[in-house]
Amino acid sequence: MDKFEKILDIIDHQEKYSDEEIREILQDEECRKLYQTMMEVDSALESPSPIINVDEEWEKFSQEHQLQEKATHPITSWRKLAASIAGFVLISGIAFAS
Repeated sequence: MDKFEKILDIIDHQEKYSDEEIREILQDEECRKLYQTMMEVDSALESPSPIINVDEEWEKFSQEHQLQEKATHPITSWRKLAASIAGFVLISGIAFAS
């Protein structure tokens, strides 16, 4: 029986082992860490999970992450208009020259 199986057996059937045998097995650091990890997993699985109201949480999330409407800046809109006119004039000039 390897260390992992022995630790699982100790967790499942503690009554089969005396306190001295358990102490002896847990003297090994690898076994002790494995035992602690398994006990943490076991206690995490046994603890009740909180009941979460999904609709309420979605409302909180929506309020925190609302998209703000883009504010139009008059400077950028004038620049776009000027660039469009310059492009139109350039294309017209190229077409007229051909």
